[in-house]
Amino acid sequence: MQKKSQILLGILVAIPTILFFTIYALKAAKLGPSGFTEYLHTTESMQYALFYFVSVLCAYFIAKLIPFESKPTD
Repeated sequence: MQKKSQILLGILVAIPTILFFTIYALKAAKLGPSGFTEYLHTTESMQYALFYFVSVLCAYFIAKLIPFESKPTD
């Protein structure tokens, strides 16, 4: 991949990653250690994980599909 495409991919992956871990950190702070372990096995937790996985996949394909013109080096 070209440099611009890699930068775009990094930005698009960073956004859902920050959201994903922020949600989990807030839940962990609210529920405590034992409650958070139980929360990881709930449907809501799985939905967040699925959202994260799909977001990263979309970011990868968007970065691959957007054409960046490379300048010829002389």
